[in-house]
Amino acid sequence: DWRSVCNSLVLCIFAAVPVSDVVALLNAATGRDWDIAETLRAGRRIWNLKRAFNCRLGLTRASERLPRLLLQPLAEGPTEGYVPNLEVMLREYYTVRGWDPGTGAPTRETLEELDLGFVADEFT
Repeated sequence: DWRSVCNSLVLCIFAAVPVSDVVALLNAATGRDWDIAETLRAGRRIWNLKRAFNCRLGLTRASERLPRLLLQPLAEGPTEGYVPNLEVMLREYYTVRGWDPGTGAPTRETLEELDLGFVADEFT
């Protein structure tokens, strides 16, 4: 969610600017009086709107993949022989995000919680 905020503000995610300072600058520029939680909620709205848009354009669960290098088991070290299970990772991520575990699309409940119910109408 924070990354969505930073991307929207065209702010480098690696900049060493405290979150509270970014929120203060955002408030000064917009005239709002948001706290960190409200700013993160805006980021969550942005991320879900972006995801819904991409789903509408045809993004599916099958579109999600890891780079080949990450699918190669390491020959040594603490993760020797381990290959991430993308299906499990996606299911968990989609659940945490409030997205449909089968399609990866934001659920109506999630969109309505974020005052994006009008977006949910596109999926029903």
